[in-house]
Amino acid sequence: MPFGMFIKLFSCFTFRRVFNASKIYFSYFISLLIGKPWLKGFPVAVSIEPTTSCNLHCVECLTGKNILTRPKGEINIEVFKKIIDQTHQHLIYLSLYFQGEPFMHKNIFDLIKIAKEKKIFIETSTNANLIDDEVAKKIVESDLDSIIISIDGTSQETYASYRSDGQLQKVKDAIKFIDHWKKTLKSKTPFMVLQYLVTKQNEHQLVEMKQLAKQLHVNALRFKTIQIIDMERGSDLLPVNTRYSRYQKDKNGKLIPKKKTHNRCFRMWRGCVFTWDGYMLPCCFDKNAEHSLGNISNTSLPELWKSPAYNDFCKHIFRERKTIRICGNCTE
Repeated sequence: MPFGMFIKLFSCFTFRRVFNASKIYFSYFISLLIGKPWLKGFPVAVSIEPTTSCNLHCVECLTGKNILTRPKGEINIEVFKKIIDQTHQHLIYLSLYFQGEPFMHKNIFDLIKIAKEKKIFIETSTNANLIDDEVAKKIVESDLDSIIISIDGTSQETYASYRSDGQLQKVKDAIKFIDHWKKTLKSKTPFMVLQYLVTKQNEHQLVEMKQLAKQLHVNALRFKTIQIIDMERGSDLLPVNTRYSRYQKDKNGKLIPKKKTHNRCFRMWRGCVFTWDGYMLPCCFDKNAEHSLGNISNTSLPELWKSPAYNDFCKHIFRERKTIRICGNCTE
């Protein structure tokens, strides 16, 4: 994390938020000691899904491939306000993305404003193909803290091998627009983080990407391993360099996660995800809402967070996490 981003995050701390975070960390540590879940405090980090709509058709994306099985739509202001109103006293960090392209939400800047009024650190993630000069100015004026920009190649050919229908030049222009308005408006935010999904098609351009990141004046460059939808089927996107793959092959040639699945998960203590229609999910790997824990439209956050369903899911993790399908792709 860039130092400036850390300082901005630190500025969102209040005594109540820090005390709550202490309870979260302490209760997780005790849970590890006793071997069963014991949850105190409330989420310190939450993801909220603005929309399931997207302008691209990325190869290993449920939305891009149109195989998302849950209902599609965009969050309305009232549902968003309800989530913020019930989480803000303890919430430090908000990820304003899940599935879909956030800037396809017609009121995305209203959502940012509502959360910023509560002094929450806000980050979003975008393919940046919709960010022109006008949108870039609004982004800087919104006081958005951080923006993750996907850029998976230094040439149009490699970029489009994953970001189907995307235009690399639009991404570069978007970054330049944001940089211009940050300088014009004398703003340090949003911090721009370039995210590069390493694939077989683009792994030869890692050095070029580092050079491009410097030229574009971004705050950070992050190389990320690609998630495969179907490990049984595999994918020709997996890089040859195993350093940038989250998978390996077992003795039968089947893809399995490189990282051992332990019977614990701090994600469940740290926070949760809310879909556009208000359903609370355990984490961002539950893209099809297979483990819905209730809906904030008709249940309060304390009831959802301390519900039998949430507790049972935590118990399952502590007993046999590897049997939970969505945990198969987890990098933690």
